[in-house]
Amino acid sequence: MATWQEWLRLLITLVIIIGFFDMLLPANDLKKLAKLVAGLVLMLAVLQPVLAIVNLNWVSSLQHDMESVVQSNSFQSWEDKAQQISEAGLRPVLRTIENNAETQLENYLKNSFQLPEATVRITLAADGTIRWVRINAYIADQIVLAEERQQLLTKLRQAVADYLQVSASIVQITLN
Repeated sequence: MATWQEWLRLLITLVIIIGFFDMLLPANDLKKLAKLVAGLVLMLAVLQPVLAIVNLNWVSSLQHDMESVVQSNSFQSWEDKAQQISEAGLRPVLRTIENNAETQLENYLKNSFQLPEATVRITLAADGTIRWVRINAYIADQIVLAEERQQLLTKLRQAVADYLQVSASIVQITLN
């Protein structure tokens, strides 16, 4: 009998609270959404004793399922799943950043060093930091002394490292 009284008190309290918020909310789409949510909550409250009578044993079956998953080695922590979802969501963003940075760096090299052609490939790590930079640069004069070639490589490597604010050790340049 006490259970039924608690259930009726809950229903009456819910109806009063829903009516109060119904009066406070302005007549717009938010009010429609609030009525929908309130109706669902009220419906769940009404169905609560019916579910208790039917005794679906959802809790015990859920516990059994969780125990079987934990006992198997296929269980992954929520942090691992969250990390995987985060990385999957960042992949297209990182690729766009890579493409934009590559285009900007190609234009910078062509204009600053008067290179007729430069191809840049930038690879970012999952956290967004630059992992490495590979550049194929084509010089106009095919006859360049080895010493001048080495000086140009050093200047290019340092300029790219300064431009991207990274270590020169991750910049690889090939002159053709």
